[in-house]
Amino acid sequence: MKRRAAVAAVLALLALDQITKEWARRALPLHGAVDVFPFFNLVHVRNTGAAFGILPQSNALFIGVTVVILAVLAKMGKDFAAQGVWARGGLPFVWAGALGNLIDRVRHGAVIDFLDFHWRGWHWPAFNVADSAITVGIGCLIVQHFAPRLGKD
Repeated sequence: MKRRAAVAAVLALLALDQITKEWARRALPLHGAVDVFPFFNLVHVRNTGAAFGILPQSNALFIGVTVVILAVLAKMGKDFAAQGVWARGGLPFVWAGALGNLIDRVRHGAVIDFLDFHWRGWHWPAFNVADSAITVGIGCLIVQHFAPRLGKD
C-alpha cells in the first residue's frame, strides 16, 4: 500500500470510528442497551482499562502505552511495510484503531464501546470500530509473519 493510500485508509477508518462512537455517545444513555438481533445489542459503555476491561481505571497508563506503540510503529513502519502486502495492508488498521481509542481516552477519559455480541449465556465484551481495526491489522501482521510467501510482492 502506497503512503498516500495508507494515510487515506487511516483517516477513513479513524473517521468511521469517531463518527460511530459519537453516535453511540449521543443516541444511547450510558449503560443503556438497544436489542437489534437476538445475538446483538447496541450499548453505551466506557472502558478505562485495556481490552476486555483488564486493568480498569488505568486510562493514563494506556494513553502512555498507546503513544509508545505509535512511536515504535512510526520508527519501524518502513521495516514492517517492506515485509509484504499483508503488513502494508495491516498497518493502517492498527494505526487507525490505536489513534481512535487514544482520542477517546484523551477526550472522554475512557474508550467508548458500543457493539455487544452475545449467544446463549456467552457474552463477548463490548467493543468498537477501533478495536475491530486493531484486530484486523494485527491479523494481517500475523499472516505476514507466519506465511511470508503469501504477501510477497
